[in-house]
Amino acid sequence: MGVISTAKVVTAVDKPRAVSVQPGNRQWVTVIESIGADGYTLPPLIIFKGKLLQQSWVDAIPSNWRVTVSENGWTTDNIGLN
Repeated sequence: MGVISTAKVVTAVDKPRAVSVQPGNRQWVTVIESIGADGYTLPPLIIFKGKLLQQSWVDAIPSNWRVTVSENGWTTDNIGLN
């Protein structure tokens, strides 16, 4: 999350991985996607870092996607169970 950049970095497989430095105004968001062997898919679950879910975070995504928050932005046992 943060400022959107129009730059993309593409490198060849045999070269060292390119390093992109960010200005530090971004935060990680976890997305969990599930696809079964038979092709059945669950709607994505997006986990934001925070204590309370803000409606502005939800407005821009499809209505069938699930959204939640955690203290550090990562999944927890409770989030996985729910």
